[in-house]
Amino acid sequence: MDDNLQHEMQGMIGVYGIEEVALAVVKSQERYFDEMLAGLLSAAKNALADLEGIMPELEPSGDREHPAWRTIEELRFATRIAECMC
Repeated sequence: MDDNLQHEMQGMIGVYGIEEVALAVVKSQERYFDEMLAGLLSAAKNALADLEGIMPELEPSGDREHPAWRTIEELRFATRIAECMC
């Protein structure tokens, strides 16, 4: 923790108490996590849509031997998990 943040938190603790400061820090981290998760979910959905759209053209045989098919399955799984967390 840098000195400025530590000094600021000490000032807050003197005014608000340790419980209130700890709660504020946790809520701040939760918001950050939610924003980060939403951004990652959006990127994964876009990548999934792109791959689902292009793979039939790249491998029209339908053999699904290209490694991108596995990536599609992994992205589907990851987006389902992330959607449950949002």
